[in-house]
Parts: sequence; C-alpha cells; structure tokens
Amino acid sequence: MPGHPFSLVLAVARYADQGGQAPKELMTAWDCQRYHCLPKAGGLEDQLVRTMARMRAAQNVYDAMSAYYLADKAGAISIEWMQRNRQVMNIAAYVLTQQAK
Repeated sequence: MPGHPFSLVLAVARYADQGGQAPKELMTAWDCQRYHCLPKAGGLEDQLVRTMARMRAAQNVYDAMSAYYLADKAGAISIEWMQRNRQVMNIAAYVLTQQAK
C-alpha cells in the first residue's frame, strides 16, 4: 500500500478487526457500491483522483484484512492458505508491519 497514508490504512485495518466507526473513505466506497453512484455529481473523470484512490485503498485494505482476521481467528492460516491468498497476505504483511512500528 505504498503511497497511501499510514493513518488511513491503519484505521481501516483497525475497523476490520475491532469494528467501531468506519473511516470516511470506506463509508463513501460502500455508499458508492450500494447506490451505484460516484461521490460527486458527474462522471468518473469529474471525480477527484485523490478521493477515488483513497476509497479504493480503503476498500482493498478492508477486504484483505477482514479475510485475514477471519482466517486467523478460525485458526485457518496455513502455508496453503497463504499461497492461495497471496494478495491478502501482501496487504496483511504491510499492515502488520506498520502496526508494529
């Protein structure tokens, strides 16, 4: 997730693990999916690139960390699981490394 603010990545990962209040970017991404719309009036090219990138990052981190935490709590993380879920593990490794700092 290089290029995305640590605070957003960590906030989304924390939400995926502990719940609470979802970060704004994640809520906006969910609203866009739910209502089949963009955050601002107009087409895709009318949207702020930064907003769209932060929404994508938030959704990607949430999806990956939710899968990781679910598997971890179920005791299902194995070499085979990690090989089948390489993208999840790449994001989880990044997040866990940042959390440890």
